Amino acid sequence: MAEKENGEDAPPTFITSYLKEMERAKTLGKNTTLCKEQLRVNLQQMFIAGTDTTATTLSWFMVYMLIYPDIQKKMYEEICRVTGPDRLPDMQDKISLPYTSAVIMESQRLGSIAPQR
Repeated sequence: MAEKENGEDAPPTFITSYLKEMERAKTLGKNTTLCKEQLRVNLQQMFIAGTDTTATTLSWFMVYMLIYPDIQKKMYEEICRVTGPDRLPDMQDKISLPYTSAVIMESQRLGSIAPQR
């Protein structure tokens, strides 16, 4: 059964799917390692992994901005041109920030934490 999100059907979350499968295994009398403690451990590991990769990505971005101040300046100028002096950029501005978007994507590509082939 799908959950409701803004009145519409939403795909099941990891947690609801896990709990549903845990209950199904219990109902069928299956021997399983699915339990609430294992769910907690899995969620903790996902949180730590997400935090670590985000921190690493942001660190690489900062390094690149320090190494390439001309690119940083060009990004800053583009952002100021689009948003003006009174607000920060938001997701609606993304389409108007092609240079900034390209720099962010390139820093993610270059500073990838995944092994390179």
